[in-house]
Amino acid sequence: MKNNKIKIIMTGEKYMEHARDSIDLNWEQQEPLFRQINEVGVQSYFENLPQIEQAFQLRDRGLRCIDERTPGGLHMAGSGILDQERAVKLVPEAQIDGIYSHEGCGAAAFFAKQAGLDVLQADNYGIEWAKKLAAETGVPYVDHRKVDKPFHYARVAYYDGTGRFNTDSVEGLPPGFVISRRFLDAQSALNELGIVRSIALGDHGFGLKFTPESPLLVVAVGDKNPSGNTSEKLLVEISELLKQSGKRVAGYGFTAPV
Repeated sequence: MKNNKIKIIMTGEKYMEHARDSIDLNWEQQEPLFRQINEVGVQSYFENLPQIEQAFQLRDRGLRCIDERTPGGLHMAGSGILDQERAVKLVPEAQIDGIYSHEGCGAAAFFAKQAGLDVLQADNYGIEWAKKLAAETGVPYVDHRKVDKPFHYARVAYYDGTGRFNTDSVEGLPPGFVISRRFLDAQSALNELGIVRSIALGDHGFGLKFTPESPLLVVAVGDKNPSGNTSEKLLVEISELLKQSGKRVAGYGFTAPV
């Protein structure tokens, strides 16, 4: 593989630890990383990260939220609280081995709004759902995870066609929302991408900082096998949603190296 001399820039908790209270500062601190990505392109940047293969080795198969603050395992918004029937089916299909909830869950807040419930109790609804899903499917409810900051700092959403992608296992990967497209039908995955767009472009994310010049990046993580969920196929799948986003959201492909 050609080495384009990618300079590793720290991301995630270590990268952000001195900027927890400032959305503006978080954005500015990520600028050098995204300038590199813009200079060399998404595919080239990602494939030249040292040990990028490790990003396709899940440490567990726990079901988590799509939230960038809950990396690892597999993902549905609010651990499936907005698509409960699909979540029940996904657990055995994806060989899920545990269910997580987390504090400050935007999907749980969406659920509360839709159900006419107290949004201030959203975390409790998220916990209740995760425990219910665990009980119904016979897997453990693992934990209610605390998050490292009260806002969304992701500038990337990963539309993962491999079902193996883990954002926090390789230094230099931008933190991002993860949609486990591999285990969802196209419409369900697109619904989740719509939720990501609402959160990232809204008051709990970087909001108006996303512009046509600095858009939210949707990275279609595709299978190397041409018969699978290739990045090209996934980009076609998300193309209409991208068109509806007024150029504040842009799609790029990345093919898994393994």
